[in-house]
Amino acid sequence: MFNKALVFILFFPSLLAAQRIDYNKIILPDDAKDIQFVEKLVRLAWANNPTNEGLRHQVMAAQFSEKVAKRNFLNQVAATGNLNEFNVNPPTTNSQPIFFPRYNFGASLNLGNIFIDPIKVKRAKEETAIAVANVNSRKLTLRAEVLRRYQFYLTNKELLKVQVEALEDASNLFSTSEQKFKNGEATIVDYNNALEILNSRKTQKITSEREFNISKIDIEELIGVKLEDVI
Repeated sequence: MFNKALVFILFFPSLLAAQRIDYNKIILPDDAKDIQFVEKLVRLAWANNPTNEGLRHQVMAAQFSEKVAKRNFLNQVAATGNLNEFNVNPPTTNSQPIFFPRYNFGASLNLGNIFIDPIKVKRAKEETAIAVANVNSRKLTLRAEVLRRYQFYLTNKELLKVQVEALEDASNLFSTSEQKFKNGEATIVDYNNALEILNSRKTQKITSEREFNISKIDIEELIGVKLEDVI
């Protein structure tokens, strides 16, 4: 029985090609306009993280090494030459002997390195490809991390709003219960229940506020600036 995945690859190769990633679009360029706020965060995280800068320099270093490897064949040819005494100090009389040849030239070729150089070029190309792949992998990872942290931030922001509203309701309930207790319209049990709800809401609000602040700090850790300063 044929493997379904294999059949899909064999008969629908164009669909697979259409799914290839354009890594230049993972991080939007600086001149991109009217982009979503979260895309601005991704762009800032890519621009301001020292790790990303190091990966870009690794690509440049690999590309320079590749150029050096391609031009190394020039070092495999060596030429030599010399002039004999007759050319340096010409004879003053016809009786002085003349030595031939008057010029001596030679060339040597390092055959071993000629065969090794193409391998070095291929290796340099592979190192460049690895460096580029590391950059692309970092783009995907960084984008996912920014989106993930931003989603936590938005969720915690909404949860904090809920807890603030719940605390206000609990505070109003306690004020009403307290007044009723003073007027003799409520029992001590009712009063204590309202107080317990109020304290619980205060605790939940403090916890939610902490989670919100931490999620904000987590984003700012990636982008390198305060979230309020992103425009």
